Amino acid sequence: MQTTGKVLLVSLFLLWSCALSESAFSADQKVVDDLLLAAFKAEKIGGSSAKVAEKFQAVLEADPNNYYALIKLGSMKMQKAQATSQDKKATADAIDYFLRATLARPENPDAFLYLAQLYYQLGYMTEGDRYARMANTLPQTVVYDSACLMGWRYEDTGNYYAAVMTYAPLVLGSDSKFKFDPYLLQRLYNAAFLAPPPYDWVYTVFSELLGEERSKEASDALRRLFNEILMSSPRMVEKDFVEILFKLYLRESLLRVLAGLQTTISGGVKVPERFEMPTSIYQLFFCNPEEIVSRPFTDPYDAFVRASFDPARDQDRVLSELKDLRDEALKAIADEKNDQEKAKKLFNWLKKRALVDYNALDGFSAKGVLEDKKFLCLSGSIIYTLLARDAGLKVNGVLEPGHAYASFNGDRKIRVETTTEGPEGFDYRPESTVKSHEKNRVLQLGPFATYGEVTEPMEFVAYQFSNAAAFSMYDLVLNKYEKLLRQVLKDSLHMDEARQADIISRWKTYGVVGGQENMAFRRIVRKMAAADDVFRGEVIKQLDKNIELLKTARGMSPFDLWFRDNIRTYIFLAAMYESLPAEAAAEERERKRIKLRTKKAGAERSMLVASVPGYKSAVPAEELEADAASVDAELEQLDQEEKESWDAEKKFWLKAVKRLSKAAKEFSCDDRLQTYLARMQGRVIALAEVRGDAQVMDELRAYASSPRP
Repeated sequence: MQTTGKVLLVSLFLLWSCALSESAFSADQKVVDDLLLAAFKAEKIGGSSAKVAEKFQAVLEADPNNYYALIKLGSMKMQKAQATSQDKKATADAIDYFLRATLARPENPDAFLYLAQLYYQLGYMTEGDRYARMANTLPQTVVYDSACLMGWRYEDTGNYYAAVMTYAPLVLGSDSKFKFDPYLLQRLYNAAFLAPPPYDWVYTVFSELLGEERSKEASDALRRLFNEILMSSPRMVEKDFVEILFKLYLRESLLRVLAGLQTTISGGVKVPERFEMPTSIYQLFFCNPEEIVSRPFTDPYDAFVRASFDPARDQDRVLSELKDLRDEALKAIADEKNDQEKAKKLFNWLKKRALVDYNALDGFSAKGVLEDKKFLCLSGSIIYTLLARDAGLKVNGVLEPGHAYASFNGDRKIRVETTTEGPEGFDYRPESTVKSHEKNRVLQLGPFATYGEVTEPMEFVAYQFSNAAAFSMYDLVLNKYEKLLRQVLKDSLHMDEARQADIISRWKTYGVVGGQENMAFRRIVRKMAAADDVFRGEVIKQLDKNIELLKTARGMSPFDLWFRDNIRTYIFLAAMYESLPAEAAAEERERKRIKLRTKKAGAERSMLVASVPGYKSAVPAEELEADAASVDAELEQLDQEEKESWDAEKKFWLKAVKRLSKAAKEFSCDDRLQTYLARMQGRVIALAEVRGDAQVMDELRAYASSPRP
């Protein structure tokens, strides 16, 4: 089977590589999207029937390299093979579809994961491992599905230790976005229960559960305790019985904890026993096609202008000005007979007339371009592309990680780079010495995001809505609340005024660039929201507006999951800001506790040293004892404050749960939202148990997510 798979992969590549290049953008994308959406809706009603398969085949007739249709047909064939005792024809067809999908979009991991699962089911573990590794080497790996698949493979081959080590970091890690995921919890418990001695996995699970520092302190204390207990039996100690007993004790304790977490997190909802990608990987398909709204625009100019939060009357005025600009541009280049010269003249005309000053914050919108002659890469490229196409030129927008530009398709492809200082941007080559403001930007595109050349203008314009959502937050922070921003930069990061002015100016001009800077910006905004409740409220309102913008974008480009993923991100952020006052209060109490515990530990060490015969302490023993007692009193006071503040803080936690619950019902197929909701509910339950609030379960039931359609 290994050799057959390799030969098939090579032959398929030879057959389809030319087809991919020749027909990459030949299909009418609107027609393809409509056919694909109709196929998904038919599947929702009729399941994996022959008629549904015909609809997906119709998609491939219109677009032979359609990734969604290839994956869907492959998964249907795989299900058929499983239902008919590994039907050889269905299995071969499934492999065929999945391999074609890997060639259609080699940068996406999902087709490789399907191939891995299929080969695992056939018993070809080596071949399955090869495809699993290929998926994991891609920059856009679906971590959750990769881990589930590998854990499933380890369990099936009896390697329960490896399964535990695969699941534990994801389900228990403090920084994991899949923490307390119900499916992963169940698999971790089962693998831990079945793992044979020696129980070396207990150290990893214990560390993930408590955190590295706390787990080390706890394990050291437990070892000391076991040593003391076993001192009366020296033979046992000599035979390393302490270590054996320690592992057994930890194993039993951890299994009880995991079982309790399972019950709490699942809330009585049945969790699947098996990981099956065709039913659980929402990254690929819309199991609820009704989530996709019909296309909200027919005119890309109108869509471009509406991607803002300006009043409707301002948008109407800008649209009129944009149409006037188009008429002027077409008139200015009308005398040119050669298409390439016409495209170049249009570029030069726009650089003088509209695309004058590069400025991210003021130039991301149509209004900024038309009224202020400011622009950034996306807004400039959209205007050039729309005007060029109206002039009859073969120009498409291009999206790549880090940038957007236009491409003129004449005798050869010519890159049109609007972000250069002058006319050198026509036929721009990145390796040249011509400077571009956008050369080193990092635009994060997720799996299934549009990439490369975009032949459908409306799908190119859809990204304008994503930009509007992002820059609206920058505008709120950098303009309206600049004073608060400066205060936080001063208090939290100790920035002087000159440094503050420099970073704010850079953000206004270029936006927040790169993943690390984006994370730093979010942390600063969180500190601002924790310091000012009015600002926090405005952030939540803006996030809600951004969600609506991205829903519109999703209607314009239905099968670009970049918009779906951003909707989810904004929902999650809004929930985090809802609970922020309670979370910030808890963090502040924890900081005080750590400080007090450190002080107490120091006092106890001093008391121990002072008790040494002959040692004369500089501080009287009575004073040291008083310090320790004072710390204990302050710690007790903190505990009391925590209990007294619970009723007020619980309201903020429940607001976050309510928001996530509403979103989970609206997007009932989104596994990640379901996970976020379960995690938030679990956190509220844990906090309530510590504070003795037995009524919280009744309050949470009102926010339970609905079952999947």
